[in-house]
Parts: sequence; C-alpha cells; structure tokens
Amino acid sequence: MRICVYCSSSDGLDSKYYEEGRAFGRELAKRGHSLVYGGYCKGIMAAVAEGVHENGGEITAVVPKVFDREGFTYEGCTRVIKTPDMNSRKKTMEAEAEAIAVLPGGIGTMDEFFEALVLKTIGEFDKPVGVLNTAGCYDILVQLLDRSTEDGFLSTSNRECARFFTDADVMLDHLEKESGLYDYPFIPLWDEASEILILGSFPSVKSRETGFFYGHPQNRFWKMLAGVFEDEVPLDIEQKKEFLHRHHVALWDVIASCEITGSSDSSIRNAVPTDLGIILDNAPIRRVYINGRTAEKYYRKYTAKTTDIPAQALPSTSPANAAWSLPRLIEAWSIIRQISPSSEEARF
Repeated sequence: MRICVYCSSSDGLDSKYYEEGRAFGRELAKRGHSLVYGGYCKGIMAAVAEGVHENGGEITAVVPKVFDREGFTYEGCTRVIKTPDMNSRKKTMEAEAEAIAVLPGGIGTMDEFFEALVLKTIGEFDKPVGVLNTAGCYDILVQLLDRSTEDGFLSTSNRECARFFTDADVMLDHLEKESGLYDYPFIPLWDEASEILILGSFPSVKSRETGFFYGHPQNRFWKMLAGVFEDEVPLDIEQKKEFLHRHHVALWDVIASCEITGSSDSSIRNAVPTDLGIILDNAPIRRVYINGRTAEKYYRKYTAKTTDIPAQALPSTSPANAAWSLPRLIEAWSIIRQISPSSEEARF
C-alpha cells in the first residue's frame, strides 16, 4: 500500500519526534508498504524516509518547482515527481496515496491534513486518514474538532473521518483495515520439532472458508505430500495436522495480508509480508521450500534478506499449474526428504 505521510520539515525539534518518525518509517516498510511524501531531506520528513530506506522500502518524493534545487530532496528516494506548484503537489500526493498518515507538523502539515479532511467529508477522497498524536502534540487539535462537533459546526460522521492515535502500530493497523487489506485467516502450523518449512503465497477462497491450508479439493498439495513421504493422504484438518507433525513439516504463507480478488494470485495488491520469526526463532528449521512462482516472487522481495536458511522454489501444486501432473510434482518435491540441503539447490 502507498502511504502518504504529512509531517514537519523543521530541524531543532525534540528528539522524540524524529525517533518516532524513523520508527514509523521502519514499520511502514517492514509491513511491505511504500512511502509517498514531500521529499525533503531534513526534519521529521527525512526521519520517516530514512526509516523506510533502512528497511528497503520504496520512497516517492513529490517536489514542487519552488523547492526543486540541489540539496532539497532526500537522496534515498526511489522516484521523484516534480510539480509546478504547492497546490498541484498536494493533488499529486493525494492521487498517489492509498492512505494518509499525519505525523507532527506545523501549518504546512495542517493545510495538508485539513484539505484531506474536507475532501473526505464531501466524498471526493475515500482513502483512510490517521493522525499520530505523538506526546500529545495534537491534543489541542482533537479538542478543536470535538468542540466544533459539539457546537454543530462539524457533523459526527465528518468528525470520524480523521482518527487520532497514540500508537503507530495501531494507526497502521487501522489504515490497513480501512483500505481493504485482507488479513491472514488462520495461524501457522508448526511445532518445536519442525525441520522443514513450506511457504505458499496466500490462502485461496476455499482455504479461507475451511480455515486451513490447501483447502481446495483440486489442489494436489496433500496428495503430493503423501506421495513424497509414502504415507496415506490425510482427509480432514486433524489428519493433516497429524501428518505434518509426524513428518516434521511446518506450513505458512509468505503474505500476511493483501488485497486479492477471489483466489487469483495475479490480482494480489498491497501485500504485507509475514514475519516468519515466530517459526524460525522457535523451531529447528533447516530448509525452506516455496510452493509456486507467486510465493517465490514475494519471498525474494520481502523475506529472503531476513534469514540465512537455504530456500528453494518448487512447482506449484495449484490446479492452475496443469502442466505439472501429480507424478511429476511428487518427483520434483521429493527433494524435501533430503536430510541436508543439496549444493545444487537454488538459493536466495
């Protein structure tokens, strides 16, 4: 998701504002989002950009002509969009954004915030807006909006167009939820004896309905796994759990939340990566295997750099991968029975 951040460009503020901005940027990138902002290389603006850059996130700077000069724009930007004036800068940032986060700032930040609020109240801007009230810096603004509501200048529904938060993680949760991101529907399967981790992309509609991995009856995953381990095909969820524990296999997916149409991997947008630490830090995982190209794509983009465990992509067991018959899948996936990783494995 592209999150537009409005905040201060000033130097000389209390260090807590810069620390909060940098932490917010790191978390934004960690969740797989990208930053859209005013591009300046100083102030809280720079702190946010630095945090995003530290975690490998993408940064789009929107710079008006008046500030288009050497030494203005943060050097770590992925993309720079130049606009003729300040007004078109705001319009561009609003158009680029899929959500807006307002961090501490002065009159420029207030101008940007109130424009977004006005556009939401008249129905011309349908993206979520969150305000991070660091150290109570926006308490007076909250009081102003509440008083305006009490006195009838602002309707209750319009007042709710902007939500205030004291915790950055909670604000990001809110922006993700309101933007339509689909959260992961069930917990990963693993135990303290798991040695193999198999990662898919994101659960299909059928899997989301049944509440467990590879729930579509046409997916060859369970038949393939039974063939690999020369075991009976598990039929229900409890049998599948017992099967996985018996063979020391852990299951999860690369994507923790996303926008998705039905079960179509090609429709995935605004993917937020899974934090695999819950498994990798608590189970003796020796090998990671990735089910299909979409899972491989997101693993390479978000996850590979966070672990030194060898990983290998294998052909998808999805019915959409009709070119691979069940016997071919069993043969390709038989590599997971190896005790140690092969030197010929493809590693990320």
